[in-house]
Amino acid sequence: MAKTDFLTADMTRRQFMKISGRSLAGLTLSASMLSLFGCSQQQVDSGAVATWALPQGLLVVNADLCTGCQRCEINCTLTNDGVCSSYISRVKIQRRLNLDGAGNGLLSGNDNCFVYFPDTCRQCEDPACGNACPQKAITTNEQGIRVDDVDFFKQAEGAREQYRMIFADLPEYCCLVLYYDTAEWKPNGTMRKLNEVFQTKCERVEFGKQSERDLVAWIQRHFKAHDKCADDRLCQYLIFLTDGTMTTLAGEIEKVASYAKGQEITKGDMDAVVIPALSAQTFDISNAIADGNYDAALRKLQDLYAMQTEPILILGAIGSQLRRLLYAKTVMNAGQGQQALMELTGMKSYPAGLTMNAARRVGDGFCRRAVELCLQADRDMKASRDDPERVLEVLLAALAQEARSGTR
Repeated sequence: MAKTDFLTADMTRRQFMKISGRSLAGLTLSASMLSLFGCSQQQVDSGAVATWALPQGLLVVNADLCTGCQRCEINCTLTNDGVCSSYISRVKIQRRLNLDGAGNGLLSGNDNCFVYFPDTCRQCEDPACGNACPQKAITTNEQGIRVDDVDFFKQAEGAREQYRMIFADLPEYCCLVLYYDTAEWKPNGTMRKLNEVFQTKCERVEFGKQSERDLVAWIQRHFKAHDKCADDRLCQYLIFLTDGTMTTLAGEIEKVASYAKGQEITKGDMDAVVIPALSAQTFDISNAIADGNYDAALRKLQDLYAMQTEPILILGAIGSQLRRLLYAKTVMNAGQGQQALMELTGMKSYPAGLTMNAARRVGDGFCRRAVELCLQADRDMKASRDDPERVLEVLLAALAQEARSGTR
């Protein structure tokens, strides 16, 4: 079960509700399903969360956040009718007459004191009511409905049964995507009812990363379409520069092919027009550090500042590369080579080869100390009031000093 393109483009949360509203109208939504809309268990239990099945889809409202300011009503009519009038608003906010146990008076406070209901709500693509709400009681989400890395088989028995009923009641024309990235999808055959629902209702689709060989062939085909050619090594270099993402590769191939004067692509063509990914740029920084060249490392860092890259992201990328440098040194000490490093870290051949070369120029002590200094910089950046950029510059100076001192 995996992510597909419609999650971020073709199928939005609103569109999902449009096709599933009629079916869900007769379905009692559990707190687990309502949590997809930002509703807590306590809000569901207190009755603050209400649902309406509209012609446009299903509307879920969390009245616990509403303060009764009526800005949603005013902006609804201002946008749709050109006047500010709560009377003709398509959404309505009313004070709820809550009586206490003895039937006395109007209860004060903000505990479900106001009621929101849709009346003739049109589910606008850009809802003026939600944009105006200071409490975010009315919100939209265009990222699509997606559940990430949830192990339904490890839930409590009551929750498992609720999920089973929800999934069993979904109509054939309704699509709910369960996306597993960091966690593995592992059905439990002993939980027969829940497992049966997944077997009958779900289709498992796996998208594995392309191998470097496949990516190289893909790049060469795209260059050939522009009447250009590039050898394997240059394609590996382009993968390194772009971090191997195919969406980025496609655009960069177009740029390189347009720039290149001859039929054969050169490294200079790529360096001239390709915008390196953060991982490639921080590799240059760590490479300069390994040579004890503080000035070169600082120039690369200033380039990243000019691109408005966040210091914490730069630190994370530098730390990641220096950890790979330590792994490379460990692999070498064990009498193994580049292939072992690739298997250990998942690196492609081009950066793995560069990392092995860098590891030969430094000692074990430097690699260990470099990782320690990165950890210290991370703590300083997150815990102190010091300028994050200064923390990074001090880190580079300390790393270059370690490299020049020949720490073993």
